[in-house]
Amino acid sequence: MKEIREKILELVNAYERQLMFYEQIREVGSQEKDLIAKGDLESLLKVLRQKGVYLKNATGQETEIKSLQALLTRHFQLDEFSIPQLKSKASDRYQGDFEQLESVINKLVPMLEELENQERRNEQSLSRYIDATKVQTPGRPQIKLARTAYEKKK
Repeated sequence: MKEIREKILELVNAYERQLMFYEQIREVGSQEKDLIAKGDLESLLKVLRQKGVYLKNATGQETEIKSLQALLTRHFQLDEFSIPQLKSKASDRYQGDFEQLESVINKLVPMLEELENQERRNEQSLSRYIDATKVQTPGRPQIKLARTAYEKKK
């Protein structure tokens, strides 16, 4: 069925777009560390805003992903979305497509773990920086803005 194959490929593409946004988040996240170390809070705020845009774009893919997953789950008469179950229920003509889907999902999992670790390290660095600067210059507005930006993401 050509339509189902197209839906599988749409799902692959949605995951690939999501992965691209997560890669962009990783790149700006690595800039955060350097900016915190330099105490360049104005640039840090710009980077955090950009990261917020990428995050919004990445999570924006979720609606399309969930819709396509639901369609495939119904079509293959599954209780829940599962690549192994899809592969076992689908005919041979879909196997390559599901392999491609599985491949992109397998890239997403370590990326999300890496982003979580990066975020934790950046939060710790910012917290240490804030603690160190409290003694020197209490109440700098940029520090408060940076802390607020991190707290919103939690």
